[in-house]
Amino acid sequence: MKNDISIDLLLQKFSHILAKKAEECQLFVMVTLARLVRLTLAELARSADQSQL
Repeated sequence: MKNDISIDLLLQKFSHILAKKAEECQLFVMVTLARLVRLTLAELARSADQSQL
């Protein structure tokens, strides 16, 4: 019976670590996408300025 309790505790800690890593990964992806959108918009604005010249 003691073995079951330690396995449950390990699974609980492991899932907590996974959830924390998932949050970090999600934040990284959101920041990267925001940078890509910003770069794309800047490139579009630059090409629009050049086409008006």
